[in-house]
Amino acid sequence: MKTNINQFINSLTYIDVLYLEKHIGNSKERQDTIKAIKTQYMNAKPDQDFKYQEFGINRKSMSRVKFYAEKLFVEKSWETKLSQIKSFAARLINKTSTDIDPELAEQILKFLEKDIRYCREVGGYCMHTCITVKFVLNFMLVELRHASDYKKFKRALEIEEFYNPYFKEYDDYIAFYNRLRLKYKDKKWELISEDIDEIRRFFDVPGQCIINKLNLLSYISIYNLYNKNYSEQEKIIDNMIEEIVRNPYRNPRIITMVYRSFFDSHMHLNQVKRARQCYIDLHKSKTSAVISKYNMVYHISSKINVYDIKRAKAYIPDHNKDSLKNTEPFLLPYIGRYYYLIGEIKIADEYIQAALKRIKNIDSSVFFIETYSTFFGILFHKKKYDNIIHIYEGINFKLKHISSQQLGNYNFEIRFFYLLANFFLERINLTSLNTKINSLIDIKGDINDVYDKIKIVNNLLILEKCEIPIQNALEENYFNIKEEVAPITEITENEI
Repeated sequence: MKTNINQFINSLTYIDVLYLEKHIGNSKERQDTIKAIKTQYMNAKPDQDFKYQEFGINRKSMSRVKFYAEKLFVEKSWETKLSQIKSFAARLINKTSTDIDPELAEQILKFLEKDIRYCREVGGYCMHTCITVKFVLNFMLVELRHASDYKKFKRALEIEEFYNPYFKEYDDYIAFYNRLRLKYKDKKWELISEDIDEIRRFFDVPGQCIINKLNLLSYISIYNLYNKNYSEQEKIIDNMIEEIVRNPYRNPRIITMVYRSFFDSHMHLNQVKRARQCYIDLHKSKTSAVISKYNMVYHISSKINVYDIKRAKAYIPDHNKDSLKNTEPFLLPYIGRYYYLIGEIKIADEYIQAALKRIKNIDSSVFFIETYSTFFGILFHKKKYDNIIHIYEGINFKLKHISSQQLGNYNFEIRFFYLLANFFLERINLTSLNTKINSLIDIKGDINDVYDKIKIVNNLLILEKCEIPIQNALEENYFNIKEEVAPITEITENEI
């Protein structure tokens, strides 16, 4: 039975390909083959599959690459390494004799000495987390000292001396990150500039645990995008890829987390093609991302904001009488939006009403925009045009709405439904409606957010459904934006 080589190659993400290029060895045959695969990823259309026959590569060379790649993925799997470390920890804790098992001690020492060789090669800390390594090493030092096994004790001390700077940075980081998480539990990203220098300092620590860096990356990304530091954000993405690729251990879960973050950045940076490739690679992996209450907002919002309802559904909790009480506040507008988009208006309204009750206590422009965008959509669906205008023109709403303008066209829907309400109440005519909407979508500036463009396209469909004629300038602008976002909408409307 022949192995489907092309299928294997097409299952690799771009980061996987870069990883193989770095670690598959010095064989010219393998390197040439990997370069051909890399060329495919860099130059081919996103939906074009790799076929080695079209690159003039013989089957034997491809088979060898597949064999070595699969072998490398097993031998250098972080999951396997972490399992070994945890096994060492369990055996140390559960030992029955008073002295440490010499064979176990030798296994642990060799394991850590091998890792240190990797660390010296890449010039940093390789393990994806410090905590278990630190525990195992500290436990073993005590046991070897008690057993008076000074040969092994000396080796353990040398290992500790190497790791100590990384352990110290890890302890400092944890103390800082715990405070950071507490401060931003309500997602008050507007305050991020107060902490950005310290966040960057921990992010830039040489050899910082890669999981720690990923945790901090989200904060830095929010700051950069909020403050339009676009070149810095692109540089961080490139450096992060290089760091992951250089690391000897392959961790599909980290690759998934990285693509999740990079997709978001590319969407905000208006890099449609790169965003598309990230989205495809994100869903190639069968490895599920770590889902917690803290990052559930991302899992739902990123799907909802590109109208990928099928994938969003997997993260939406079951709706029952306790749903509203148990839902994390920042999830309320996104879950409400999900039900709004699938036409379950009554359920959508329940979640949005719950979110509206939190507006006073959550001082966040994002929460405000997400809540009122869907709320106005619900009111429009119910033909409560007077309500939209009354809320929009109220003084308390205006103050929040003005401060939300700094997020650009993110609040497009709020203004869009206000204009529609005015049109249906005959406060403005058709020409004025077209002119004002066109003014809204005539996006100017250095970077135009793809999320905003997708939102514009999907809302302008309402004009078609309501049989409101789209006039010349608006029609042209609408068509152009629709074409720009097509690479994303094509893959979010259908299964990859």
